[in-house]
Amino acid sequence: MGSEMCIRDSYAGDSSTWGIIRDRIIGPNCAGCHSSGTTFAKQSQLVLTSDVAYEQIIDRKPANTYALDDGLDLVGTKGLASVGKSFLWEKINASEQQHFYDDHPGYGSLMPLGMDPLTDGELKFILHWILEGAPKFGTVARVDDLSNIKRYSPPPFKPLAKPDSGIQLHVEPFEVPSNFEREFFIYKNLNNEAPILSLIHISEPTRRYAISYA
Repeated sequence: MGSEMCIRDSYAGDSSTWGIIRDRIIGPNCAGCHSSGTTFAKQSQLVLTSDVAYEQIIDRKPANTYALDDGLDLVGTKGLASVGKSFLWEKINASEQQHFYDDHPGYGSLMPLGMDPLTDGELKFILHWILEGAPKFGTVARVDDLSNIKRYSPPPFKPLAKPDSGIQLHVEPFEVPSNFEREFFIYKNLNNEAPILSLIHISEPTRRYAISYA
């Protein structure tokens, strides 16, 4: 990951469905990081500024090797058949967060990175556009859907039941600043006479909850 800050860009565009997606959704939420020359753009091989965004995502294969092996496109033009094969949709569909991290650990992080998920209205608008073949021109989704500003909120964290024996360690939730992450690994020899089974429970990976039973 690069150290550069992601800036929320916006553009004045047209009233076509793609134009609205480009200017009102991708511009403010994605183009700041996915601009030519940024670390994110180089890593993903994806530039999402208004001048090239459509050509960058339509009928293109993702740089992510796991998604590539799964036969995904960024966005296809085959309507319903393209939804389940869209890497873009996998990356932004926050309501399927548990499926994303459990079933596709190699796909990286949900997007937009370090920001709130897209609203339910924005997701519905994009979904209808993909279902209609992701055209560059014309109107294929309802602008009124964008008025729904609700966002996915993960369910409350539920720790595992306390074990009958052993040691329970609970790490409280903590904030990680944008564009910053620090990891620690600590090893201590306890001189145990027999092997100890350790169970790790992590819920909602982006929120950094963890419980370890030993």
